[in-house]
Amino acid sequence: MSITTHINDFAWMKQGRQIHSCSQADAMLLKTYKQRHSNTTGKALLMLHGFSSSPAVFRLMYTQLQEYDFIYAPLLPGHGVTLQQFARTARNQWVHSAKQCFKEIYPSYQQIDVLGLSLGGLLACHLAQELPVNRLVLLAPALALKTPLSRLLAIAKLAQTCGFQFIRNCGGRTCAPQADELLYKLLPISAVLEILQLIAEFRLSGWDCPTEVFLGRHDTVVDSLQVAQMLQSLKNVNIHFLEQSNHVLPLDGNYLEIINLLGKASPHSSS
Repeated sequence: MSITTHINDFAWMKQGRQIHSCSQADAMLLKTYKQRHSNTTGKALLMLHGFSSSPAVFRLMYTQLQEYDFIYAPLLPGHGVTLQQFARTARNQWVHSAKQCFKEIYPSYQQIDVLGLSLGGLLACHLAQELPVNRLVLLAPALALKTPLSRLLAIAKLAQTCGFQFIRNCGGRTCAPQADELLYKLLPISAVLEILQLIAEFRLSGWDCPTEVFLGRHDTVVDSLQVAQMLQSLKNVNIHFLEQSNHVLPLDGNYLEIINLLGKASPHSSS
C-alpha cells in the first residue's frame, strides 16, 4: 500500500527557524534509504533518524560509507507522511519498527552496526540491550534532555488538557551547519508526549558491543554532559565531544569525524 506524503506538512529548517518549504522533489528524501555496494565485507549499517525528522538527515553521509555492503536508513512510523499520522503514532511502534528492521537484515549480514541520532540513538540502545549488534554508534542519543523531563511532561500534558494539538517545530539545531534539516513544521503534542514517556521509561542495563558516542559540545536539546556520565561507566564505550556541533550531528560542523570513525575498526582509546 502506497503512503502519501503531504509536502505542506514539511519545511527545511536551520537553527530552529523554517528556511523554505518542501517541494515534491524534496519529499523523495523523506523515504527509506537502501543501498547495496559491491564489496563483500559482510557488514551492514542500520541508521535510525531522530524525532520528527527522516532518513534525509543522513544524506551527507551515504556516499562516504562504501566499506559497508548494505546501508539501511528506514523511515520510522509516523514520520515522513502526514501530521495526522504522526499524531496517532505510539512509542512502542518506534521500538518495534527498529527491532524489525534489524531482524530483516540480520540473516544476510554477519556484522550489523547500528547508528542512531537522538530518538534513533535511544532506539539503538534498545536494540543493543536485546539483539546481537556488532557496533553501536550513538549521535546525541535522547537519554537526557536539557530541560528536565518532569517539567516537559507537565507542560505537554497541560497544553493537551487546554485543547492544544500542535506546537511549532524549532528543529534543525546546528552550530556550524553543512546543510539544512527537513522536518515536520509542527509537532503533535500527542507525539511529543510519546517520546518524552519513551525517554522516561528507558532503563539502561548495558550491552556488550563496542560503542562510540558522539555528543555536540553546544547541544541545546540533549544534555551532553549528563549523557556522557550515564554511558561512560559501561565497558567498551568511547565518548567523543564535537566542538563545532549542536544537536543534528550528521549535518553539523564535525560530521566528517563520524564518517571517519565508521570507516575504521572499533577503537577503545578515549578521545
